Amino acid sequence: MNYSVMPDDDDDNTNCLQSQAQQTEKQIQEDFEKLHQFLRYEEAARIVVLREEEEETGRRMKKRIDDMNREMAAILDTMRAIKKDLVSDDISFLQSPVHKARSRACFRSADRCGKAPGQPAVQSFGEDAEVCSIHSCDSGP
Repeated sequence: MNYSVMPDDDDDNTNCLQSQAQQTEKQIQEDFEKLHQFLRYEEAARIVVLREEEEETGRRMKKRIDDMNREMAAILDTMRAIKKDLVSDDISFLQSPVHKARSRACFRSADRCGKAPGQPAVQSFGEDAEVCSIHSCDSGP
């Protein structure tokens, strides 16, 4: 009997198994390619969302910085105006007749007590002790 001429069921089974293996491998490759494509689209979409969020955060931060700069400028303007008012008030205060009279009285009192304005308070036990006060001229007569 010639075995090579006879159809071989083993060869048919082997060919069938090889064909199925190739089809399965091709299907797996296609599925993986679909999965990779899906993941690339997902990645691109997430990157777009992240960039939009980053831009929005940047705009909000810029707005906050601009607001703070405006507030700081307004505060500086207010401080300058207050300083200007204080300087002009000090000059008018120092030039007022009432302040001049108080200053002269304070200096006279300091002369009698033997101290200058701004020195710590002392008590005089001399003959003019009743005239001198025990407070500094800075705090008033």
